[in-house]
Amino acid sequence: MNGPYINEQSKGHYQVWVAVDVLITAHMNAKDSRFELHRLAGIYQAAIDGNIPLWNYGNQPGDYDDGDSDTQIFLGCLRPRNTKQPAVKVLHFGQVDKTETVRQSAVDAELETYLDE
Repeated sequence: MNGPYINEQSKGHYQVWVAVDVLITAHMNAKDSRFELHRLAGIYQAAIDGNIPLWNYGNQPGDYDDGDSDTQIFLGCLRPRNTKQPAVKVLHFGQVDKTETVRQSAVDAELETYLDE
């Protein structure tokens, strides 16, 4: 994960975004489906492509009490950035080395939210 990147759009109103990269590695063997890597990439893509809730649990020891919901502050949701490029991409690298029987893919995403002071 890279970021957060913060842009103050107007006084007290911020755009916050992060770049998330998930590398997936799958062994190639006879008992696994040859589509296992694609299945795993799809699971991560679906998870990142929706709203991801952001919570503030405090910044000091003891700020968060699991039994007291008042100590949790909902900040908003991270969601895919609205850009010209796709916000969530799946990249398939395939077998990355002739001697190793592993294949790799990556799920890259840019996620954003807006926060007010």
